[in-house]
Amino acid sequence: MTAMTQAQARPPGLALDEDARERARLSLLALLGSGPLESLGMREAASAAGLGLATLYKYFGPKETLPHAVLAPELAGLIEDMDRASRTAVGVKARLRAVLDAMVHFSEAQPHAASALWRHLPYSLWDEADPDWRAQRQRIVAHIIRNGQHDGSVRKDLDGGALAGLIVGAADAGLAARLSGAPPVDLFDALWPLAAR
Repeated sequence: MTAMTQAQARPPGLALDEDARERARLSLLALLGSGPLESLGMREAASAAGLGLATLYKYFGPKETLPHAVLAPELAGLIEDMDRASRTAVGVKARLRAVLDAMVHFSEAQPHAASALWRHLPYSLWDEADPDWRAQRQRIVAHIIRNGQHDGSVRKDLDGGALAGLIVGAADAGLAARLSGAPPVDLFDALWPLAAR
């Protein structure tokens, strides 16, 4: 029996009010931030959230979609902060730096969410058809790069999308190092001379 068939065969679960659902979501967020979900079963996740199994499935879905459902508010906030940072700084380099600083601030201000994000949304789950968090971050960076190519501060012979992917990947590597307790790594200053005109 597949996970989808099992989910369809389950009873509907209890109705939760908004406060109870948020308490459960925050409990799941702490759980996701503490280690890989693969090592836990859905029963353990339900228990950690104080929910029955059917209620967990009703509000957060199966194991494959649970990280997305739990992290959605934090990811929306991160994208909003990055977008705001990209609009308030002046100059391409300053705008890119502000966007990367917004990601660092996110990892410092919300360590459980940042840890859960990097543990549970690996590249294997990113699908171009989904409005996923990495594609949204990359679009913000690519927009800044295109503006820089237009005004002449970024080399026009570079593929802006590839450069955006490289910068976001470098930011992810730095944040992953920070979350693992390693010394912070800032690859932006090494990458910028490759792009600057």
